[in-house]
Amino acid sequence: MSKKAKLSQIHNQLNQKVAEKTISKSTQDINPAHGSKGDFFKITVTMSGDMLSALKEFGIKRKMQRKKGADTSSIIREAVQNFLDSQDN
Repeated sequence: MSKKAKLSQIHNQLNQKVAEKTISKSTQDINPAHGSKGDFFKITVTMSGDMLSALKEFGIKRKMQRKKGADTSSIIREAVQNFLDSQDN
């Protein structure tokens, strides 16, 4: 299978999975317990070194305060959810 065909297949599968899921903000925990992320999709994000450093520093501060969601993925999920919530208004 060619690379283009494989990418097209992945794109179609992703669209189908997204269409099948009805996401309710009140029922879906954006930061579930470790091992409970079967419905999540892995993505790649490109950002500046300064932004990544600030993000990791924020995570370290959160961890030192013994708060949950100190990992980079949790912080990014929260930021995206806050952004999407702000767009609803």
